Amino acid sequence: MKTILKPIFEWLTDGYTLFDNVLYNYITISIVGFIAFSVAWNIVGSLYRNDIISGKTSGSILHWMIRLITFVVLFSFVSIILRVIRFIITVPLWISLTIAGLFIAGIIIFLIIHSKRSNTESVGK
Repeated sequence: MKTILKPIFEWLTDGYTLFDNVLYNYITISIVGFIAFSVAWNIVGSLYRNDIISGKTSGSILHWMIRLITFVVLFSFVSIILRVIRFIITVPLWISLTIAGLFIAGIIIFLIIHSKRSNTESVGK
């Protein structure tokens, strides 16, 4: 079953690129692929240990399905993180500082309002 499912997996995941640099792309895709493999291996292994599945074919199909889903989810997550980082890098510094300041001010205002509400509730008791 591996001889059938592995080429399909490689064909589906071959076009994924994160970087223009081939070396960085191979390193990143290798790490994502290893994590996807580990997740699939552990899930299928626990299914075998708990006697939920039996047989080589069902385990192999589940492994490759879980591996593909995990790979796509992890790849998407890493891709989003890289896009956010690239966006932050391209934005001028004063805009980044303004957004950070507004965010911090919003948190402070939220904490002040929350503490006043909790103080008024404790007085009413």
